[in-house]
Amino acid sequence: MMLIGGNGSGKTMLASQVVSSIVAQDRNCLFFELETSMATLWSRLETQALAKGIGEEATVREQLQRRLLIIDNVPSGAPKEMTPKRVESSIREAELEHFGDPVEVVVIDSLTLMGLGTNGQLMQNLFQICKRNHVLMIVLNTTPKTVPAGTPFKLDGLGSYQQTDFCDYVLQIWRPEQEAGLSLTDQNTVKDQCQIVLGKNRHGPSGSTTRYLATRTMVFQPDNPADILSDERAKLIASGFNKTTF
Repeated sequence: MMLIGGNGSGKTMLASQVVSSIVAQDRNCLFFELETSMATLWSRLETQALAKGIGEEATVREQLQRRLLIIDNVPSGAPKEMTPKRVESSIREAELEHFGDPVEVVVIDSLTLMGLGTNGQLMQNLFQICKRNHVLMIVLNTTPKTVPAGTPFKLDGLGSYQQTDFCDYVLQIWRPEQEAGLSLTDQNTVKDQCQIVLGKNRHGPSGSTTRYLATRTMVFQPDNPADILSDERAKLIASGFNKTTF
């Protein structure tokens, strides 16, 4: 699975929300974090789990410590080179030394900070790792530079955007408030609103959903945390989203 979004769109926040739900199901997760510090990510995961009512604070913390291992390269100042070979060796080490049983989910944040090869070559290597180790891999990636900030783009999964060829699922997250040229009034109208688009689904239909970011709990939720969706907000969101047909 690939999760694509622009800078500051909430990719890591959405990925950590997914991980908090996976860990709550007692599934082992390995999280390669190349952008956000471990302390920040850990705090976010705890906050999201508590906000979703997964358990009491002590229970949440114990479950995260037992079922989640974060490989953090941020505090050293510059990320160590993260390669597919290192990813695979880390999976095996985690199974032997931390979990004692198989890793089921691997998250990589993000593809753009990995070394050795083009994004297409990296995804091909990561795909092979998934097959050999029987894991679900969630790879975060930045929206192509050719796509204007704050706008969705149409996926051509078998053509122009090569790295998606190896993905069963491709999710895009975009924030209308980041669209270039919006006035401050318009930005406030769509503030904290997100579109999460399933642009590729090898096993079923594609589609999209609207979510709102509750900044206090760092959770994407179906209801606007501030107010009910106004007609003005709905029209502005629709006009921006309909610029691209999926």
